[in-house]
Amino acid sequence: MSKKVLLALIAAVILIAGCNKSTSKSSENALCTVNGVPFTTDEYNEYISQYQGQITPDVKSQIINQWVNNELLYQNAKKEGVENKPEVKRKIELLKKQVVATEYLNDVMKNRAQVTDADVQNFYNSHKDDYGVSIKFSKIMTYSPDNAQAALNELKSGKSFYQVAKKYSVDYNPQQSITLGPYKRGDLAQLPEIEDAAFALKKPGDISGIIQTKYGYFIIKLVSRRKLAKPITYDEAKNVIYNRLSLEKQTNVYMTLLDSLKKNAKISINLNDNINKNGTTGK
Repeated sequence: MSKKVLLALIAAVILIAGCNKSTSKSSENALCTVNGVPFTTDEYNEYISQYQGQITPDVKSQIINQWVNNELLYQNAKKEGVENKPEVKRKIELLKKQVVATEYLNDVMKNRAQVTDADVQNFYNSHKDDYGVSIKFSKIMTYSPDNAQAALNELKSGKSFYQVAKKYSVDYNPQQSITLGPYKRGDLAQLPEIEDAAFALKKPGDISGIIQTKYGYFIIKLVSRRKLAKPITYDEAKNVIYNRLSLEKQTNVYMTLLDSLKKNAKISINLNDNINKNGTTGK
């Protein structure tokens, strides 16, 4: 674990603890103490819940040592009145809002964005044929919907995919092939729009419509679709499917929630000359 990651996550734990100063902490079963202030097992567990890597004895030691360092600095800063500075109070309030908002969003996701085993099984069943093949496809990528439409129009007029890609694709490189793959279902789970559109093409030479993604606008052409010697089983696919469906549900819940909150809120945005080019205020 990098020192930068440790500092960031430990800071989050300290912030959470700071937001609950009224809660007394017992030194019983504490992992360590600094001038009588304990680093409790609950705080430690809260911290490691944010860390995705393996918690080895060495990592645990780093966590504790970093907490000790931060606690020493924090206690000394309090003695010198740093937390009473107006700019520090503003930063703490902003961070506190972020923590509270994040916890609220986590609660919403737990209640509204759950993916069931049935959801995963239904997805697998509805795409079962895809799990028995691998595909190759060529792509055209643009950042502009107008360019994507112009490219699609030229393809429909009979121009070759290669010619149109050379003219419009922002990542065209004469030293690299425009054909990608082979891919199996799930290999492109991080690009679900591309994966769905690619596997929806059944015959080599078939061309998709315009596919909008967060990276830009794509058009793809199926190059090959071949049967796998051994189809991907449900057990092999279920984790990838679960992660995809979870992300989709969370995104939908998040956007629906924000839309609802915005409709019932009074929001005023004033972008004026006090905002400098670098994003800071003129104060």
